[in-house]
Amino acid sequence: GEGASGGGRGRGGGATIAAGGGVTHMVTYGGWNSPAWPAPGHTGQEWFAAWEAWNRGVVATHKDTPGLEGFEGFDGLDWDMEGNDDVRSERNRLDLASLDLFGSLSVAMKQGGYLTTMVPPESYLDPTDSRFDTALNLTYAEWPDFPHHGRNCYAYLLAKYGVTTVPAAYEQTVSSGSGGEHGVTTEPAAYEQTVSSGSGSGGAIGGSGSGSGGAIR
Repeated sequence: GEGASGGGRGRGGGATIAAGGGVTHMVTYGGWNSPAWPAPGHTGQEWFAAWEAWNRGVVATHKDTPGLEGFEGFDGLDWDMEGNDDVRSERNRLDLASLDLFGSLSVAMKQGGYLTTMVPPESYLDPTDSRFDTALNLTYAEWPDFPHHGRNCYAYLLAKYGVTTVPAAYEQTVSSGSGGEHGVTTEPAAYEQTVSSGSGSGGAIGGSGSGSGGAIR
């Protein structure tokens, strides 16, 4: 939304940015070997209500604390859901129920004036591959000793929850053993991707040309 442009929260007119010296403050969710995904049973809107209660009712109350002067809360969420060292772990599957929760929460965050971003490993969002899988412990023939590839699990978020146009591509290899390490590249500044949304409510997730970065706008 317009309020999120420039990195500030829409409701606060960028007050968080001003207080942080031009720094956008995000909470990252996930990480390698992270704990379990959120328990099912709550909607994205319910999780957003919990976020608002915490961010505005708890975090922002410390804005008079020395070192936090003027800090009015975080600007949004950064999605970083990844796999697990143990290839047998249930954490090596980003199931559709969890993806739907992340997507609907992202839409609610945008509607609330927040930012949501993501920087998935290259194989989790790869526009050169049309295949899809929720498993995060796949092995590619060209990299047989690395059983931690995904297959476009983040593309589900793009397809279902947002519209985005990416006019310039960049190559970013996030995880070791990703496609970028064995010759999969894209031409810089030549990749444009538009994914149509069925949600009708915005919250677009934008990926890079290499499938390794982006933001919900």
